Amino acid sequence: GDPTLYYAQNQIYSELAQALGEGKFTGLEEKLPNALKLYPDSPDLYYYQALWNQAEKCFGKAKVDFFNAISLDNYWTAPYYHLALLNLKDKNYDEALYWLEKQHLLEPEDPRTLNNVAACHLHLGNRDKAKAIWIEMLSRFPDFGVAAENLKKLESHV
Repeated sequence: GDPTLYYAQNQIYSELAQALGEGKFTGLEEKLPNALKLYPDSPDLYYYQALWNQAEKCFGKAKVDFFNAISLDNYWTAPYYHLALLNLKDKNYDEALYWLEKQHLLEPEDPRTLNNVAACHLHLGNRDKAKAIWIEMLSRFPDFGVAAENLKKLESHV
């Protein structure tokens, strides 16, 4: 295709990412749908739209958009993480665990994900599983203090 189309797409992505990063949401309700009309198979645009919907407190729409981003790019982990966090916020621990485990398959060395997997197990009543994950995490990631704190809290509530 024409290289100008590629540069135009990058310009749109850059403008949207910058606006979202700076918290400038004015005009996004028009820019995002227009961009999606031009590039309907863009996981980036669905991700940006999800972030905007999340900022606007439209959490159901954000979940759908994060899911669409995942559907279009199964190897991009950021939408998995955000979708899991929205489900954690809703105390939908089964669903959060599902997305976190998918993310963990793609990023097995990310201690944040494992920590949240353990937290989901704890909320689902799988105390021993959560404890085992946090103990394993401390051997693999000794500097990840959140795991040590969570394990300490778990053991103090015996």
